[in-house]
Amino acid sequence: MIKSRNILFLFISAIYLSNSNADTCINNDPCLCQINENDKIDISEISNEIKPPDYLSSTINKVTYTFVGCRDNTYNNVLGSLIITSETNNTKLVSKSIGNASNIKFSKEDSNYLITYINGKVHPVIVLLCDQYKIPFLKVINNSSTDPKLLLSSPTLCIKTEHHGMSGGSTFLLILFIGLVIYFVGGALVLYFIRGARGAELIPNVDFWTNLPGLVKDGLIFLLSGCKPNFVTTAESYDRI
Repeated sequence: MIKSRNILFLFISAIYLSNSNADTCINNDPCLCQINENDKIDISEISNEIKPPDYLSSTINKVTYTFVGCRDNTYNNVLGSLIITSETNNTKLVSKSIGNASNIKFSKEDSNYLITYINGKVHPVIVLLCDQYKIPFLKVINNSSTDPKLLLSSPTLCIKTEHHGMSGGSTFLLILFIGLVIYFVGGALVLYFIRGARGAELIPNVDFWTNLPGLVKDGLIFLLSGCKPNFVTTAESYDRI
């Protein structure tokens, strides 16, 4: 009994762990979160939209956060991916990078994906919001000195699904075609060499294929008549039904 409980516990734990990791990224590209074989989030597209000097910025309490993309770019003579600009005591603007592209890590919180810059003492977090109808924008959620949190919204941040290879219908048709080729060619070879068939006799089940058009016609008449056999015109057709 104890062994059965242990096996059940391990089984449930395996299911939980597999589901908990189902939505994590399977790659280390700072611009791409490959969720699985078909689904991905590609933030390089929003990086292509925000060309200098029109980077996405948001200001709170005289502190401006600027997202220049998932690749390091220069803003106010500072190289980085996320740059903060603030005023000094003499009202001079000073910019510094608080996040480099090489430090971007994807993760998931509730139903939202986010990127975190893992570098130094500051760990900025940007929540990625899929918005189909609005232009990209950046908004500060929490102006913490160590763990600032921002919201990045854009239609290009939605999960994209790409199907690789053939669809199910294409696979079915291919299998059907191969099966028919094997059926007719293989059957003809067997009839030719083993039974000595020639001409039309080489067609496997030739009687069935010869009668097939009539069978299809009678079947359609039978269905269109409401499955009433008295609508079938000939005795032969009636017997077949």
